Parts: sequence; C-alpha cells; structure tokens
Amino acid sequence: MHNPQVAIAIATTGGRSSIIKTVEYVYSQSYENIVLNIVSNADSLKELEQKINQRFTHKKLTNFIPETEIGFSAALNQAFANSKNAKYFGWINDDDFLAEGAVKRAVEALEQSQKTAVFGRLAYLNQEGKRVGVNKLGKLGFLSSKYGPNLTPQPGSFFRVDAVVEEKLLEPNYKYAMDLDLWLRLSKQGDFIFLKEVQAFMLWHKDATTVKNRKKALDEAFEIRKIYSKNKIQEIFVRLFWIPTKIIAYLSIKFI
Repeated sequence: MHNPQVAIAIATTGGRSSIIKTVEYVYSQSYENIVLNIVSNADSLKELEQKINQRFTHKKLTNFIPETEIGFSAALNQAFANSKNAKYFGWINDDDFLAEGAVKRAVEALEQSQKTAVFGRLAYLNQEGKRVGVNKLGKLGFLSSKYGPNLTPQPGSFFRVDAVVEEKLLEPNYKYAMDLDLWLRLSKQGDFIFLKEVQAFMLWHKDATTVKNRKKALDEAFEIRKIYSKNKIQEIFVRLFWIPTKIIAYLSIKFI
C-alpha cells in the first residue's frame, strides 16, 4: 500500500486548554492520509468542534464521536472501532503533542519492516513548556516496562490495526496502565521498532492523570505485569523491582 491510512485518536473531557495545540500538531503533520477521531461527551464535543472549525481552515479528515461509555479506555475503544479502515493506529493525549514528521517516520518504518508497532523518543516538557528530559531508552525501556517502571513511550507510537486480535483495543477496567497491557499483548503478535528521533512531547504537569493518581497507576501496572509473567522467575523479577519502581516514579514528580 503506497499511502496507507493512519488513524489517530484523541479521547478528551474537553477541559484542558492544551487540546487545541494537540489537534494543531496532528493537522500540521506532513503525512496526508490521516483521519483524526476525537471522542468526548456530547456537550464538550460540540464546543470543541466549534473551536476547531473556527481555528483551522486546513485540517485532516476529522470525526467527532460522542462517547457512549464513561472512561478513557472506553473512549479509545470507540475511536478504534471507527478506525478499522486504517492500516495503522495511535492515540495522543490531550496534553501531549506529536513531533513534526512523526507520522511519516512511523509509517515508513512500519512499511519497510512489516513489524507490529513503532516507538520513538519522547521529550518531557515542564509546566512552562521547557524541555526537561528525553526518554532515549528504546528496547531497554520496553524491557524495563515488563518488570519495573513503564518506560515505553505511548505518545508518538503507532501499531498495525490487524495486530489487535481481541474484540476491544483496551481493557475497559484499566484506568491508568492500559497502554502497558496493550504493549504486552501486541508483543505476542510481533516485534517492535524503536526510532532514534523524538516522536512526541509529553507535558509533564501536576494535573496529569498518572501523576494525580500515582499510587493507583503503580498498583494497576504491578498487577498487569504479574498477569503477563510467563513463569515464577519472571514474577519474582516483577516483585523484586516493585520498590525501586515506586521510588523512581515518585522521584520523577520532582521534575514537574
């Protein structure tokens, strides 16, 4: 396929002012065959659609989808269900931003390799928008995610739609570590690619969901790692890294 369709989802409550910038970075991508699926509650969605139509004249194909169930995972499942004509899928949070050329790089890497998913480097921005660090770990970051801190960057990542063999993209019961669960499932379908370019920017702020709910997010990820442990040795590694994982997670807040 010369120019495969890429579906990008944004699930939002509509309350963050950064959502407009998030959308802008999707629209400014050099790759043309993008469909943007925005999911939110009906009232927020109507207001957001008006803002976008007033702000942008040249934009990618955009679908505004009213949410039918409450919850971030449920909203992304709706977006994914509306993306079955796409070859590749990814989502971007309403306080994160795609880097210039991110979609084109991802498609080229996936088309050339025929692998399952692609990840890139992730730059962290503080509340003033200043870059405070970059995740350059690549494969090492994914290995860490299996046993300790989840260091596989979700923003800027894309994967094959047909690699999701389950009925739903995300497990609706997961509220914080749904991406970790997905990566561990997708890893069963094939290998991942790790790019050396920055694929996205994460706004690292105190109102971020995983920051506000740090303990719940850590506990959920811990349970997911135990589920995917193939044997007692792997489960022991997960338990051994539990305390260091919590320490690293809480220290990371100091960068905000």
